[in-house]
Amino acid sequence: MFLILLNYVVRSLVILIGLGMLLLPSEAFGKRAEFMSGLRLFGLVAILFGIYRLVTFHFNRKKYEEDED
Repeated sequence: MFLILLNYVVRSLVILIGLGMLLLPSEAFGKRAEFMSGLRLFGLVAILFGIYRLVTFHFNRKKYEEDED
């Protein structure tokens, strides 16, 4: 049970870190627009990857539990 909870927490953290990168104010790095656009793009990719991993883990876990029954 602990590993299942840990999986959900880590996958949710990936989403939150991606949100942090996406919503980071531009003033944090000065006038480097190309850096900010790359960081925001990476944040978006992290969010999408985290959501994908969270959904696939959830459905695979449910499928595994149904197969055991």
